[in-house]
Amino acid sequence: MDKIIFEGMTSVSALVKAARQNTLRRKIIAVYFSADKLKKEKARFSFLKHASAELSFPLRVISADEVDKMATGKTHGGILAEVSDAEYRPLPARESVPESGFAVIIEGVEDPYSLGYAARALYACGADTLIIPDRLPSGADSVLCKSSAGASELIDFRVSDSKSAIELYKSAGYRVACAEIRDAVPCNEASLKKPLLLVIGGEKRGISSALLSMCDFNVKIPYGVDFMGSLSTASATAILAYEVLRQNIE
Repeated sequence: MDKIIFEGMTSVSALVKAARQNTLRRKIIAVYFSADKLKKEKARFSFLKHASAELSFPLRVISADEVDKMATGKTHGGILAEVSDAEYRPLPARESVPESGFAVIIEGVEDPYSLGYAARALYACGADTLIIPDRLPSGADSVLCKSSAGASELIDFRVSDSKSAIELYKSAGYRVACAEIRDAVPCNEASLKKPLLLVIGGEKRGISSALLSMCDFNVKIPYGVDFMGSLSTASATAILAYEVLRQNIE
């Protein structure tokens, strides 16, 4: 079992929340708290102490030097969690797909920072499920969690080839929209009502023609100037996700 270090209170809080929701995809091996933060961070230590008792993980107070040696960054705030590698689940069964949900496939994104920023926006906008074609390399989870502000531990992450995912969600009555410039409707003019599956490609490869042919319609982000480039995957995901949220607020 590989051990991974999550850094900072935001990441550790997300682990605790996921465990309380019974959706945690990994084991919390131990949480570490820097001894020099005990006086200044009494509330955080109290929170973790209660969570430790409730969820049965060790809470250990160690020196600031020990914390720094375990961490890779400098923004951990004296709080770390040692966790196991994540369990990436396959697609849900047909009967488990939400009747009126919002699911997203992101293809071709290998940078955990970019995927984390996208996951943060999706979770904030109420997306139920994030599907990626391949699991992340070992060790990338810590970066993913931190860049997503913990959202990667809270959103329903699935691993599947995109073709199977599209077929599943179509069978569940979802419309499928592709983020694509050609033959596309501006996202603010398209109907993005749930149930919806949104397919977003990476900045290098985009979405394959095979997947485009499976989608019901294409959506694009209108620009304010004549811009020949494209937005980053994370930026495009955030804009499209918030448009889905806007259209589905009752």
